[in-house]
Amino acid sequence: MKRGNKKGVCKRVATLSPLAHARMRAGLTQEGLAALLGVSRVTVFNWEHGRCKQAKMAEVLRVLDERNKK
Repeated sequence: MKRGNKKGVCKRVATLSPLAHARMRAGLTQEGLAALLGVSRVTVFNWEHGRCKQAKMAEVLRVLDERNKK
C-alpha cells in the first residue's frame, strides 16, 4: 500500500506479517530469531515475507509464543 505526502512523493506503508509481529513482541531482531532457531537471517526474512511452509511457520510461532509468555 502506498500513501502520498504533501509533496506528492509516495511512501510504502509496511504491514507486518504475524511472524514479524511475534518476533518484535519477543524483543528479537531477525538475527536474534535466526540464532535461536539455528537458521540464517535471510531465512527469517523469507519467512516474514511469506516464503515458508505452513508447518514450519506454526513451529516458529509456537517458539515465539512460549518466549513471549516468559
